[in-house]
Amino acid sequence: MLVFLTFAVLLIWFLVRRLGFVRVGAIRTAIYWTARSWAWNYPLTSACPDLWYTGDPNDRQLFLREKIRLIRIWTFLRPFFASRGYDLFLNKQPNNIFGLLLPVSPRGCQNPGHPFAQNHYRHDDDAAFSFFAPRVWPARDSQGREIIIKAVSGRKPPRELCALRKLNSPTLRQHPMNHTIPLIDVLVFKEKCSPSCPGNCRHWGSALCGAFSTVGEIVRYGQAFFEVVHFLHAHHIAHGDISGQNLVMDVVAPEGPDPYYYGGLRDANRKYALIDFETTLISADDEDIDSAYRRDLHDLARTLEPTLRCAEDMLPGLVSLLDDMKMLNSPLTASVALARYQICKDLPAAILNSPVQAVSFMNGKFRYRHSDPVVLSSML
Repeated sequence: MLVFLTFAVLLIWFLVRRLGFVRVGAIRTAIYWTARSWAWNYPLTSACPDLWYTGDPNDRQLFLREKIRLIRIWTFLRPFFASRGYDLFLNKQPNNIFGLLLPVSPRGCQNPGHPFAQNHYRHDDDAAFSFFAPRVWPARDSQGREIIIKAVSGRKPPRELCALRKLNSPTLRQHPMNHTIPLIDVLVFKEKCSPSCPGNCRHWGSALCGAFSTVGEIVRYGQAFFEVVHFLHAHHIAHGDISGQNLVMDVVAPEGPDPYYYGGLRDANRKYALIDFETTLISADDEDIDSAYRRDLHDLARTLEPTLRCAEDMLPGLVSLLDDMKMLNSPLTASVALARYQICKDLPAAILNSPVQAVSFMNGKFRYRHSDPVVLSSML
């Protein structure tokens, strides 16, 4: 017995001093992950200060090497997420680092309810995910619902995690203008922290994909994002990266030949959200916060303009509002911008139900659809 205890103590000492002990959960779990880290040559250790560095895309050899390293990190962590009830998608073409990530576990119901997205997949291949953002990886939970896991690193919680925790506090989460993705969970591996949430521009779907059929659908789309920017600024949060890729809605559909191919996705119950708080500022005392607020309004106008102007003939004051928001030195605030946009929301039902023909406004020109959108419900 004494020999066994001595051996156990020596083994623990060896793991701590020689292998770099990984403090995860109970001692048995910690020993497993310490041994696994050693066997995998410590994939969570990087020569680069940023663990999630993607490499210079102009240096193809470096870019490919970093891509392989990043995929290896997620593969290494797969048992950790599985132990928490999340089954990571897999690249079923292991020799192709650009292969799409596909689900392994069975799909759940089509409409799992908020905060999860309604899905219109015909088969699992429609759920394919391209690994383009190193911190983001798709998974399915134990009920077959799709989520996105986003990794953040460091002993000190980064601004993104601080912002998400603030936005998901009991008081703010219930606010009717809090159109941000609900945070499901925060998983901690050593000092690496991974928020788990049901969205990004794929697992909630892109808010830019799907045809707008009426003026009302366009107005509701714009209203959600005017409201959330006002809400963020009112709580001393500047987003810092408002762009099309960060606007999502709670429905996902198969990829079509163009963003306006599918219709019937934007009924009055559709929910929109703003995601990705990596560049956020969250302090009223930050000296850059006012310029960040102005940048948010500028970026919001640039992002919404291609869609909102498709109904400009029906929306009084819209063009002048967007022009004012695009002035970087404009004194306009998010609250004033929302109040001016509110005129659009309060239009008579006859106008809100009017059909729209244009699908986008770019470079001073309208683009029109050449055929009716495909309504997904008719395909299921």
